Amino acid sequence: MCVPIWTRWMNDAVLSQALEMPADYVDMARRYQREAAFPESLPAIECMACHWLFSIALTGDDYGAARNYIYRGLRICQALDNKFLEIHHLIDLADLARITGDYPAARRQYEAALHLADAVGYHRGEAVIQLQLGELAYLRGDYGPAYELLACALKGFRALGDLIGEAAAIRDTGHLELLIGNYTGARKWFARWIETMGSVEMSVHDLFLGSLHLALLAHLTGDQEQALSYAKQGCQMAQQLQGHMSQANALVILGSVQVGLNRLEDAAAAFEQALAFYTELGQAHAAVDARAGLAHLALAQDQLGLAQAQVEAVLAVLADRPLGDLSEPFSAYLTCYRVLKANGDPRAAAVLQTAQRLLHEYADTITDDTLRKSFLENVVVHRELLHAGAILIAADLHMPPREARQLQGA
Repeated sequence: MCVPIWTRWMNDAVLSQALEMPADYVDMARRYQREAAFPESLPAIECMACHWLFSIALTGDDYGAARNYIYRGLRICQALDNKFLEIHHLIDLADLARITGDYPAARRQYEAALHLADAVGYHRGEAVIQLQLGELAYLRGDYGPAYELLACALKGFRALGDLIGEAAAIRDTGHLELLIGNYTGARKWFARWIETMGSVEMSVHDLFLGSLHLALLAHLTGDQEQALSYAKQGCQMAQQLQGHMSQANALVILGSVQVGLNRLEDAAAAFEQALAFYTELGQAHAAVDARAGLAHLALAQDQLGLAQAQVEAVLAVLADRPLGDLSEPFSAYLTCYRVLKANGDPRAAAVLQTAQRLLHEYADTITDDTLRKSFLENVVVHRELLHAGAILIAADLHMPPREARQLQGA
């Protein structure tokens, strides 16, 4: 008798999704709870419906609906005292905080979920949360802890035989190496990730993230045509995902690659579309790279007024959130410095000093001397920030830039 209830609910749920009425999932679960011969099992169904509805809403950038679904599901699973469902809802809550830029809240929710997963011996949940905490750590520039968390996640997924989780940990480790400037290491990790594609069916979202990381790797190592291919793949996948946040993120990468190919009109179009998406979503912090890209293009064309207007918007975000909640905020800082300097704005030196301070704070989390040097010297933007700082110090102290560079302690 229980099977028909599940079958009936699942059939109607699939039909509901096909008709683009996913909210009916929850209403159906409640209706069948009243009608069913075994109503005690159906609150858990409603809870899982909320979990999937959250994912649908999040993919479509409907953050308000996503938040409502997850709190609704969280109340149900806590009333049921179902720790496993509660863990997944806490992870969802943390994911929402991370995507909307509230990193402190995301960390608190992930850590609460991790504590609960450890208490009930839910090892897959632990690995998933370690993966997310690792990503959150490198988004905040905590590279040392990020390495440790991703290594733990990878070990956990391997022990469980979870190939999809293992692939995600491999991909994120490659991204971390990329951010640090260890391009040789990044290539090795991404090669492993590509190899896993033959063993497991990845979601469009997983493939989308991998394509953007590969585009960025090719772009930063000078292979702009390959970068363009990956970036276009990423844009196509973002359209399949339908969410404007995904499309905006892909367009920023595409715009950066177009700059590398000196296709400035195409780059401007990509940055402008990305900015429009971020603005529509009310995600000013996420729009920093798109605005910095437009400022860079305007500066290159001696349109100093346009460049300054974009920089003012960027600085307004950075004043409140110095890292901009970006995985690599220093390109924006460098562009702001250059535009302010070109316009004779007295804030230029302070912006450069802030960028250098943050750069060294990031570097200080890297315990391996070789990787720390890679971070400061292999990443072009980081190297240029330090060079600009050395010139500024040299001018103040009346010494050669090389000696001033040594004073920076890098």
